[in-house]
Amino acid sequence: MMACLSQGVFSLAESAVSCFVFFFEKSFAAFYVVEKFLERRKGASPRRVLDLVRRLSYRYQAHNAPVEVFTKGIVPIVTHVQFRQMHPFIRFVALGITFAWFAISVFAQADSSLKSSANTAFQQHRWQDAARAYEIILKTENTNPMAWFRLGTSLHNLGKYKQAVKPYQEAIQHGFQNTTATFRLARVYAVLGHSYKALNELERAVKLGFATTIQGFDIEPDFDNIRKHPRFVEITAAAQARVCAVCDAQVEYHQLDFWLGQWDVRPYSAPNALPIARSVVERANGHCTIVENYYTKAAYTGKSFNSYDASTKKWRQFWNDNFGQILQFEGEFDAKENALKYRSESRNNQGQRILNRMTFYNLSPNTVRQVWETSADDGLTWVSAFDGIYTRRI
Repeated sequence: MMACLSQGVFSLAESAVSCFVFFFEKSFAAFYVVEKFLERRKGASPRRVLDLVRRLSYRYQAHNAPVEVFTKGIVPIVTHVQFRQMHPFIRFVALGITFAWFAISVFAQADSSLKSSANTAFQQHRWQDAARAYEIILKTENTNPMAWFRLGTSLHNLGKYKQAVKPYQEAIQHGFQNTTATFRLARVYAVLGHSYKALNELERAVKLGFATTIQGFDIEPDFDNIRKHPRFVEITAAAQARVCAVCDAQVEYHQLDFWLGQWDVRPYSAPNALPIARSVVERANGHCTIVENYYTKAAYTGKSFNSYDASTKKWRQFWNDNFGQILQFEGEFDAKENALKYRSESRNNQGQRILNRMTFYNLSPNTVRQVWETSADDGLTWVSAFDGIYTRRI
């Protein structure tokens, strides 16, 4: 703090206020420095002092609140006649309280502004700015887990893999986004060539709940050094299994499983005729969606996406074909009939309201019947639009 006194009067004030803000928590001598400056500058204009504070405020990116505190609080106090007539000790105490108020405002605003700037830089992927800001934050908040995690992420994206290790470890130690932080730590170790550590962290991430597909691992270049390792193959398979865990664990998502497979499609009225179409029905999206790929010899193709909606407890289907036709259905599984029953409403080319009902009957392990009917008179009469039998291809 004594270094602050080695300059002239104007530089003394600038240095004093600056030093006070930096060392407020460690030294009350700053009160004395500022008080002596005001004493030497009895005729000083408040604008001169305000300019000093404004410069300090800009340094901390706290442009409004500290200046407002100073102009509405400190300046009126220190320039008041009665303040000049106070006993020196009382004046010193008053100055201490006043500047403490100001310093707390500066620190609070600076801290809030710095965190806001850091988070903005992080969200905008300005990794250099984000890393610099989080490093500053961690000098005073070394137990801030989010700052550690985001510092690690920023350094990671800057290609500073070795420097990213400690921030990720600190985030994990403080319990912040353990799964993601552990996965990212595995990536860093893999790039650094620490195969054993990388595989251990990756395995731990999967046990913590990390899930992704094999394709997800394929597009992650950080794992190139360990991609052919036998343990990596096992771990990635386990991660993919977790992708399917959510829907696999619920019975409702399996109500249409009887339709899975490869099928020949024939008219229900002519089950021994030549197939009119082929259909491949498979799982997608972590076993949460059932997709039909339907195609005929006449170049007609279509796809349907079927999924159980847990929020409404209904099944939904979205159908689209190569003629641009789009149909959307909603339905439920009928356990008594062992069938999934869809319903929808659409309009034909003339704008007429059409009701649709479509049912998939589970006739046997190798046979499924699909019936689609439409009504143009609000359900009084129904016309068959499609009645086909699916026979499993063996």
